Amino acid sequence: MTKAAFFSNQPASLDVVYGNGRKDRLAQFCELYPVIISSENFDAHVQNLRSVEVIFSTWGMPTLKATQLAKLPLLKAVFYAAGSVKFFAEPFFTKTGACDQCLGRQCGSRC
Repeated sequence: MTKAAFFSNQPASLDVVYGNGRKDRLAQFCELYPVIISSENFDAHVQNLRSVEVIFSTWGMPTLKATQLAKLPLLKAVFYAAGSVKFFAEPFFTKTGACDQCLGRQCGSRC
């Protein structure tokens, strides 16, 4: 079963977006980590997050540093149920090797 975790610095936002049975539905397909991960508790839980493949989030997604992402070696996807991802997404592009132009500019190299 896919291992997943909710990340948010605003846990109440998760209830708004993933409430009404949505979180329970995700639990049918994913093994959900029992604690919401935030900027404040990431380091305390990082050893248990090494097998996380999927992050679910919404408003309040923590901005993870490249060093923190390196501690999530199996991470494959971030499902962000909100607006723009610009404020937190750059380290993800850097991790995957996307060039500077892919970070919001035109890129012809198909990184």
